[in-house]
Amino acid sequence: MLNSNKIIFLEALLIVMLLSFSCGNKVEKESLEKEVAIIPAQDSVKVVSNFYFDKSKKNVRQPVVVLVHQFKANKNQWSEKFIYNLINQNYKVIAFDFRNHGVSDAPDVNIEEFLTNKEKAIFDLKAVFSWIHKRQEFDTTRIAVVGTEMGASIAVYSKFFLDTKTIIAISPAKNTFENYTGFFEQLMGRLLQKTKSGLFIAGAGNKICESDANYICNNFFDEPKKVILFETEKNGKDLLIYDSDVENQILKWLEGNL
Repeated sequence: MLNSNKIIFLEALLIVMLLSFSCGNKVEKESLEKEVAIIPAQDSVKVVSNFYFDKSKKNVRQPVVVLVHQFKANKNQWSEKFIYNLINQNYKVIAFDFRNHGVSDAPDVNIEEFLTNKEKAIFDLKAVFSWIHKRQEFDTTRIAVVGTEMGASIAVYSKFFLDTKTIIAISPAKNTFENYTGFFEQLMGRLLQKTKSGLFIAGAGNKICESDANYICNNFFDEPKKVILFETEKNGKDLLIYDSDVENQILKWLEGNL
């Protein structure tokens, strides 16, 4: 029979082995690398992007998650912890500044046009996608786009027109969705174009945000699709800060759909 000291020793050894196993595949924070990429759009506007990766896997072909900020924000809205967790799920990550936002070029335009003129924002997203497709370290059959508010509508656009594998739209707005895709409600009686694989997240305390997320998901997406509502008025990037479970739901969705 084992005496009590041996039992305690074996239990302690088992705990150490389990901890070692659970942490064995995690990226050390020192291994998280960031490179700045300056990407020209088709109209020569320079789009500044941050490219994140595990430096031990820089040249390993991996899926890529593109993070799209909201109107009048910038690529720094995404927390280092969130990016670190994405890298730990074996993705590469790109976060970029739209023109007239952050440190990207600022041509002389009315910034409000971003919400109505799709070319301004779409040019920049297309430039990032073109950059991705030219590089060997990305699995271009497995691209996800995650966006908040305006960026959420851009994410939906990418699912229809840029062959994105899956998207996460946090607080998408119906009006910007319509402006970017051309799928206006008054055209609903005609042949309806649908896509699949989208997670929609919104704060239920704002009924417009809740309604818009449900409208886009239910009318334009087939399975797999999901709407997750949080009991708060906060939306967009504020929702990410308000409840850490938003990031958990994103990670879970990507694990199953990317």
